[in-house]
Amino acid sequence: MTNKRFWLLALGAILLGIVFRFWLLGQVPASLYWDEQAIELDAWSVAVTGLDWHSQPWWQ
Repeated sequence: MTNKRFWLLALGAILLGIVFRFWLLGQVPASLYWDEQAIELDAWSVAVTGLDWHSQPWWQ
């Protein structure tokens, strides 16, 4: 494989990856998964009250 052909294939693969990454970005995923929501709830609870979701201090 020539050097020019290699770089053209590499650039094509990168561009294809960018298209697939940003295609339907506003629709997929439809929402957060449950574990992401649980981590967010724990972080918010510790920031506001100093206690986690189970009423335990954050340092334990």
